[in-house]
Amino acid sequence: MAMKLPARGAWTGPTPMVGDSVPMRAVYDLITRLGRTDVSVLIVAETGCGKELAARAIHQTGKRSDGRFVPINVAAIPENLLESELFGHTKGSFTGADAHHDGLLVRANGGTLFLDEIGDMPLQMQVKLLRALEEQRVRPVGATDEVPFDARVVAATNRELEVEIANGAFRSDLYYRLDVVRLELPPLRERGNDALLLAQYFIEHFAARYDLDVSGMHPAVTGLLLDYTWPGNVRELRNEIARAVALAARSVIVMGDLPERVRGIRRDRAGVSGSVDQVRPPMIPLATVERRHIEAVLTASDNNRTVAAEILGIDRKTLYRKLKSYGASDLS
Repeated sequence: MAMKLPARGAWTGPTPMVGDSVPMRAVYDLITRLGRTDVSVLIVAETGCGKELAARAIHQTGKRSDGRFVPINVAAIPENLLESELFGHTKGSFTGADAHHDGLLVRANGGTLFLDEIGDMPLQMQVKLLRALEEQRVRPVGATDEVPFDARVVAATNRELEVEIANGAFRSDLYYRLDVVRLELPPLRERGNDALLLAQYFIEHFAARYDLDVSGMHPAVTGLLLDYTWPGNVRELRNEIARAVALAARSVIVMGDLPERVRGIRRDRAGVSGSVDQVRPPMIPLATVERRHIEAVLTASDNNRTVAAEILGIDRKTLYRKLKSYGASDLS
């Protein structure tokens, strides 16, 4: 039986964010409240958790949603070009400056500037950025006059900036200027059944992109997705589902469509050491996997037993009996 979860999430704004776990509901609530003001926000999360997606949601929920959302990955810009990218430059100010260039702070005027990986910004640029944010004015490279701007700033990092400050790699004054409100995105391993909702969302997305008839995943795959810790977080899941959809020989993703790195989690937990006699039984009983599977479907179907039974391919009475065996308190 194939599993096909409705690909839905609790955040339904212009930038959809898939997930219905308790940690993500807290994220949605904070983003909604952030829409009331233009306060600076620091997004803290591991790599691959969707920092830019959250920043876009903050922008689109806020008062500046009609303005531009201007992103820049600080770590991806060479140090000698970063000042020009942020503040702009005049024609002829350096070799290759063939025309006047407005910096990203000015381009984000009336909107939001997203500074991704702010922890990688060189110290000298931190000083200049802090002054610009405090004065709301920038001086383009090669210019004598300053240019005003009015942009909300959302920054993000995967580093512990407090540690960077202690090590002398990040300025405390800039840190306090950016970290007015902190938004912490949970890693995928702490989001429970969100891994299944995201997987279904990506299956449908890539099946449509590649024009392939892939609509769901085998139940064995769902258990594996819940067991794997996803060190690369949502980005890793997205890439693995894209690969699985592209390679799938059936209408559902099966274990063989996943890479050895992901499949190997089962063997690692079984303690395989080369001897068949030493292979232990799976760490998670089949009944537990089935229960997780059913609970995930119920969560995705907003606890609609009729819809859940249809997705699971069983009748409602069978679903009722299984829930009763789990000790479910609400069997209405």
